[in-house]
This record gives sequence, C-alpha cells and structure tokens, in this order.
Amino acid sequence: MNRLWSAVLLLATFAVTGCMSVKDPQIARQSGAAELSTTSPPNVLLIFQVNLERQNFATSTPEKAEALYHLAGAEYVKRIAALGGIADYKVSSSDIPVEIPKGNYTHVSMQKITRMTVDNHGNGWNRTWDSSLFVLDRTGAGIQPRRAANQVYSSDGVRCFSISQYANRVECQVKYMDHLVAQVAPIFPKK
Repeated sequence: MNRLWSAVLLLATFAVTGCMSVKDPQIARQSGAAELSTTSPPNVLLIFQVNLERQNFATSTPEKAEALYHLAGAEYVKRIAALGGIADYKVSSSDIPVEIPKGNYTHVSMQKITRMTVDNHGNGWNRTWDSSLFVLDRTGAGIQPRRAANQVYSSDGVRCFSISQYANRVECQVKYMDHLVAQVAPIFPKK
C-alpha cells in the first residue's frame, strides 16, 4: 500500500511541476527611454536584488536564494556580448539596498523584486519587479547616476533556469532573457 501511495504522490508531483508552464513576462507600466550609448562598446552591469527570495523556506540561505539568478546572469552576459557589448552581473539577497557601483560600467540595469508569494510547498511565485536602467558618468566629474528608464513587470522566468521540467522551460528562458535584454537594447548601435 505504501508503494502505491508513493507512486501516486510521485505522479502528482510530476503532473504539477512537469506539465506546468511559466507565464511570459508582463509589463505593468514603464517610463523613460534608454538612449544610444555614447561609449562603444557599452558596458552593462545587471544587478538582481532578490532579498524576498529568502522568505521562501526552500531558498532561505543566500546561496540557495541566489543560485538561479547566477545561471540567468551568466546567460545575460552572453546575450549582451552577442549585441556587441560587455556585461557583468551581481546578485544580492541581502536586506541592505545595493548601491550602484562606480567603475568602468556605462549602464546599470537594476532588477529588484518588490513582491512575491510563497506557496505551501515553499515555491516562490508571482514575482513583481521594479527595473531601472541607470546611465553612469564616465567623465570623472562625479555626476550621480541618472535613471533613464523604469519598468514594473511581473515574471517568474528565473524559475525556468532550475532543473524542473516545465513544459516551456527552454522557451521561457529565452523569453525571460529577451525581456531583460530588451530593457537595454536601445543603448546599442543598430547592426
């Protein structure tokens, strides 16, 4: 009897996670516009602020909360390089706000989770993001970073970088990256 219940539980788990799809990113509002970079090639830093991920008991440690974002960040770096730019990423699950770093970056894309829900199984869903694109001063004049664009959107696309068998896993990864890259694409010269 235990084997039967184990099999039923396993099939139910597969049905819930294996056949489920993750929705495409949905933009709620946006303002401003990214402008063509005056520096060639643009050097973009992507920052994921994901402190709300630590509310999820399955990802309560910083390492677990940040793991999927490191996979997404590495893919972002590749996609920006394909556009002819340079990119890096940083992930922070700390409650301390992340400061925009100085350095060789021309732009910072700040992605901050502002809301999410955690289901009874400890999975995070319904992430709402506040995304800002900042232009950094490279003249050395000490000018503060300028916010060029802002977007509020919802996306659980980072879940598609897990080992879960979502029905649209690969397509979801591509669409999530497309969304993040589209936020900075206008800074790149047209090919």
